[in-house]
Amino acid sequence: MMQRLKLGTLWVTGLMLAGCGGGANTTVLPSSAGTTSSTSTSGSSTQAFVTPASSVTTPTYTGTSLSIFQAINTVRQSVGVGLLSQNTNLDTAAQAHATYLATQSPPAETHTEVSGNTGFYAISPYARAALAGFTPASAWIDEAIGNASTCASQLLDTVYHAQELLGDIQEVGIGLNANWACVLDVATVAGTASLQLPSSGAGVPASGGQQIALGTVAVYPYNNETTVPAAMSAGENPAPPLPSGYSTPGHPIMVRVHVDSASDVLSVTNFAVSDSSGSPLTGAVLVNSDAVTASTMTVIADPNIAPGVVFFVPQSPLASQTTYTVVFGGARNGTAVQNTWSFTTQ
Repeated sequence: MMQRLKLGTLWVTGLMLAGCGGGANTTVLPSSAGTTSSTSTSGSSTQAFVTPASSVTTPTYTGTSLSIFQAINTVRQSVGVGLLSQNTNLDTAAQAHATYLATQSPPAETHTEVSGNTGFYAISPYARAALAGFTPASAWIDEAIGNASTCASQLLDTVYHAQELLGDIQEVGIGLNANWACVLDVATVAGTASLQLPSSGAGVPASGGQQIALGTVAVYPYNNETTVPAAMSAGENPAPPLPSGYSTPGHPIMVRVHVDSASDVLSVTNFAVSDSSGSPLTGAVLVNSDAVTASTMTVIADPNIAPGVVFFVPQSPLASQTTYTVVFGGARNGTAVQNTWSFTTQ
């Protein structure tokens, strides 16, 4: 059975990941259930946010759902972007959509439900969350769909999905159909009344939610992480704009900094990855389109990369059981940002 990954308009074939929050399917600050729009605020003033959560209420999940919740929060805690809390209304919405997907013929791979179809609950992720009783109305709702058995690892082993799940989101609901898919409905609540969105196609807000402290750097794979997969999940669509010869790229490497405004720029001077012998890796550096001019090394403009985020994508899969050292140098709005860390593959 062929399955795919989707995040808004982002797909990964060979497994299933789907979500609303990217590109043309952005759902933000709706005035009523089911309203879909892309709304941007103007100005560059500091937006409201919360510091990353170090503890949350013990979830009521069991079995596979609990494993998914724990896996994502383990990575988020290690990266330093804050724990997600369970939202039972989002659980209801996510479970309703997981049931809808599995009852279609053939099983569906979409975040949009069709009225009149078997199992119809509500048309969009926001509409389903609202129908399930989620509040407040001014919240950013994303939805990610993954393979039921390997949901978390598949979602994180990408560019755009990792950016989303390791971003400023605060709450999660999990739905599961063991024979088809898991559904993650996630929400950003803090600061959304004055939310700033990038002018590009990135499916993540550029302010609000859980924000790391100004001057700190979040990285993934995180420092001293072990058993890192060698390769990136195949088939993300739209595909990251990698050069020719990147048919089987290695595990993406992410840098993230604090963001107050959609106009914040994380430029790059140096982004180097070397193996345990000191041999450098060939790779492509993806930046938000607004960061190209200020960067002094060769970078690729990617409208789906959020402000304050940069990715290094190795040209080839990483070697197994090998320690890699990463050196990043750049600037956030002209202020130097530097970080060096290591991780080991499985």
